[in-house]
Amino acid sequence: MSWKDYERRQRLMNGVLDDVAASGDWSLPRQRQPEISETFGDEAGFALALYPRWFSALSARLDAVLEELPADLAGAAGREARRLARERPAMIAVLSAYADHPALEAARVREQRYLDWAPGAQLPALAARLDEVLPVAA
Repeated sequence: MSWKDYERRQRLMNGVLDDVAASGDWSLPRQRQPEISETFGDEAGFALALYPRWFSALSARLDAVLEELPADLAGAAGREARRLARERPAMIAVLSAYADHPALEAARVREQRYLDWAPGAQLPALAARLDEVLPVAA
């Protein structure tokens, strides 16, 4: 994908999200259907392209939660995800509409694997295998 194509996709995603937020019904705007279809294939393709934005923002929030290391880690993560959803209602509305769509299955699997796997990337786990992690000194 060229930079020009990337920028066009991002402008369309931003415009659609603005339209969704302004509409009050939280659905993809009908007037954008031709652009969405041409650029993303269909609405599910749009949601799939939007998903990395959500996951990137969520990952940053969860990183901060992990740094704080609250007693109720799972609860804190849930609260932070809900806070993010409140801050980006158009995004979560679109993604929620397609949450069970087969097009997002691979993204859901990657997300679950990431969230299950993340503790193994914490410093204590890495420190226990430091000789396997660091390159051999010259």
